[in-house]
Amino acid sequence: MMKYVYGRKKWLAAGIAALLISGTGVVPDVLAAPVYTSGITTKAKKDKATFGSAYKVENGVNKYNLEDGSKISIHGTYYAEGITPGKGTTSVVTVGNGTGTLSIDTSSSDAGNSQGAGILASDGSRLTINGNLQIKTYGGSCFADGIYMMRAGTGTGAKANITVNGNVYIGDPTAVGEPPDSSSQDAKWGVNAAEMHGGYGPDGHVPGWADEYTGARWQPTGVDVDMSDGSSIDLNGDVYLAVRGSAMKTDPYYKSAGMDDYDIAVISANKGNVTIVTPTSDKESFYALASYGGTINVNMAGADAASHKVNIKGNIIAMRDDKDHNGQPYFFQNGRINLALANSDSQWIGVVDNSGSDQAGEVNLWLQNGAVWKHSSPSRTNGLQVEKMPQPSVFHYGKYDGVSHVNQLVGGNSADKAGIIYPEEVSEIHVTNYSGHVKVIYTHEGDGGTTASYRGGDFRIKKAAAGSGIVVSTNNAGIDMNNDDAVWKALNAVAGKIYYEGSVDGESNLTGKAEIAEGLTASSASAKLADMKYKKDNHGQGYVEKGSAPNPNPNPNPNPNPNPNPNPNPNPNPNPNPNPNPNPPTPPVPPIVRGDNETALMKGGRSVLTDSALEWRDDAMQGMLRLDMLRYRSGMEGAWGRVYGGRWKYDGNGIGIKENYWAGEAGYDRRYPNNWRAGISLDYRDGKGKYDFGGRGDSKLYALLLYGSKDLARGAFVDMVVKGGYIKNKFTLYDRGRNQFTGSSTARGYSVAGRYGKRFGTGDFYWQPQIQFTWAHLEPDEYDVSNKSAVMTVKGQSFDSYVARAGIEAGRIGSFGDLYVRAGIAHEFGGRIKASYSAADGGTKETSYDLKDTWGELTVGGTYNLSPVSRIYIDVTRGFGGDWKREWQLNAGFRCEF
Repeated sequence: MMKYVYGRKKWLAAGIAALLISGTGVVPDVLAAPVYTSGITTKAKKDKATFGSAYKVENGVNKYNLEDGSKISIHGTYYAEGITPGKGTTSVVTVGNGTGTLSIDTSSSDAGNSQGAGILASDGSRLTINGNLQIKTYGGSCFADGIYMMRAGTGTGAKANITVNGNVYIGDPTAVGEPPDSSSQDAKWGVNAAEMHGGYGPDGHVPGWADEYTGARWQPTGVDVDMSDGSSIDLNGDVYLAVRGSAMKTDPYYKSAGMDDYDIAVISANKGNVTIVTPTSDKESFYALASYGGTINVNMAGADAASHKVNIKGNIIAMRDDKDHNGQPYFFQNGRINLALANSDSQWIGVVDNSGSDQAGEVNLWLQNGAVWKHSSPSRTNGLQVEKMPQPSVFHYGKYDGVSHVNQLVGGNSADKAGIIYPEEVSEIHVTNYSGHVKVIYTHEGDGGTTASYRGGDFRIKKAAAGSGIVVSTNNAGIDMNNDDAVWKALNAVAGKIYYEGSVDGESNLTGKAEIAEGLTASSASAKLADMKYKKDNHGQGYVEKGSAPNPNPNPNPNPNPNPNPNPNPNPNPNPNPNPNPNPPTPPVPPIVRGDNETALMKGGRSVLTDSALEWRDDAMQGMLRLDMLRYRSGMEGAWGRVYGGRWKYDGNGIGIKENYWAGEAGYDRRYPNNWRAGISLDYRDGKGKYDFGGRGDSKLYALLLYGSKDLARGAFVDMVVKGGYIKNKFTLYDRGRNQFTGSSTARGYSVAGRYGKRFGTGDFYWQPQIQFTWAHLEPDEYDVSNKSAVMTVKGQSFDSYVARAGIEAGRIGSFGDLYVRAGIAHEFGGRIKASYSAADGGTKETSYDLKDTWGELTVGGTYNLSPVSRIYIDVTRGFGGDWKREWQLNAGFRCEF
């Protein structure tokens, strides 16, 4: 049944009270969105009583038009289901004209066979939801599901479909921190239950059947297709799943005649960003993706990777019916998982679980463009726990073999677009088909001189496509980087973690590179691509040998002998020496390739300094823009305010920064003798910067300004601005191995700007040449860039910018306001960014770069007179040329006098 959170009178009273208290002049909506205590059932009589005019049937289609913010809240003993499309029905639910959000909150309390579900679809049903879904469900027993397609009885179930044209949030994406691994209903999981093991085990309600079972085969689910015959769930927006159980699962039980197993049950989440969170636990097993038949697609565009952000924490599993057909008739079918991580904002933390290599299904992984696979198990492996399964299942599943089996691994198109793997688990990674480029980063103990000192299992490739490449890397901790023998020893040892089994049979499609990666301030060292080879007598194990290197400086212009001897010796030595030198010269050792002196993390630290400096400089130059309004009126006092926002970018000195910003200012001024007008203002600016290697900064600027303008007569004027304040930057940086570092910088700043101009004009038209000079200064800044295991200290020296600008403004003055165009060119004469960087691995290094540059800008805008003493204005700016360029800025403000 339906009820309202507030009645009309209560909302009206609340609205008037809020208006009087806040003084904002904003009246809240008179009606709250409805809360329904009965769900959508596709039963006409019942749904008409629940939803009233929001429900109708057209041409056999159940249609529901719900308000944005509507909520279905059902809490019962046995059945608590938000949407239950009936067998063979077709339904369309539209929320807020297709852009609103429907919340579903359900829970069941019985410890037996009770069911809690957000959506539970029946055989042959068709459900389309136009809008966003927010789901939270709890099961008093083991049956709890977010979106669940349930087969009827022992049959395959007629083909069904659920399509969500909007975002799906099962759990709260704004929650801070991960919920605990707890069956408590208070734990903030989108799906949770009192029982985790299908009613078996220590928390189950089925005594005497597998009382020790704690596996994941029959646990609660976030999105689940249990029907066959081509049934599917299509999620066409962002997906967020926080599930204590299996987040996505296909489990069709039975085959469908005439259909490939991979097509009988399909989940697709390809149209938006995907985030999946499962619990961290050493006692329980949880799956982010589980395919016991059918296919799960995440971020796929046909047969290739899409470009959305994907972040998954949880193990995955795909089953395969083995040669003895242990999956039949209904235990499991052939399963496939297609998972694409295609950008540096994507990461998967987990391993590929299994029930033995013979039952390992298809796991196809796209890992590209800096995406990360952290091969570390958040929960217990051997998730099916076959040895403690109930009968008859215990006779059909194999035993976990401790290997992550990957059918296909597709890396980046080139080495600089490679995906990254951190093999932290002792379990090995076995790849059947490898293509593209991937970087595998190991950690080690001691000096890294033996393969056994490298933590993480081996990485084995059975076959590689032509043109494939791999880099195996480790950090420089404990390695004497000044000792070439120690470096070569470590390079050879880490190369031994890679096995290219195809090379044993003569395949030669995989080129390899072993490297010791750069540290915080320590440079890298690497062997050439040709130096990584594979041992045919040891399953294709990688190694690096000290072989000969080609002459890096061959003589391209030999000096031929202009007078060759036309009479060679006709009597050669008839008794040549039959004993060659038994000690031929040792072939030269190829040089170790050293990396840049400035590491990626040092560049990140310099980006933070440069970002703050450029933000402070730009804000100092912006101070002049508001002073033009001072000359328009002659009131004794005036107040003004403005907001502006835009984006600039910087590409120079080996770093790149993209900054989005917005700012607000407010001030007060008055007239003084000798044609002076002066005042004071407050300035706030917020910036969001993006740096190389995926880094980012969040800057906030606060300043107090004193400003003045003097009328020099005959259209001439001089403006002055003095500013003092500080800028803070809270940042996140990454090294080349995608290790995350954080920190915060704060620097005090000052600036002085002056401008001279003169206005000329005839009639309503004017032109105004002007020159401006700005000095912007930041005090020295010292801060740490750190994570749990390492720290780099950055000491930035003071920054001084000297910018000269020349420009012209032209416009037309009207009775209602003005129109104007402003063009200018600026040049930076100083702007040196100098800093030192100190860390334990590489000592202290220094960098020094200047920001000398020339750029231009063009502005178009206008003013509008609200009254004789007040006006508003708006303008748009576009920059051009230079390492620093303003891509766009929108500026709007007002001024009133009294």
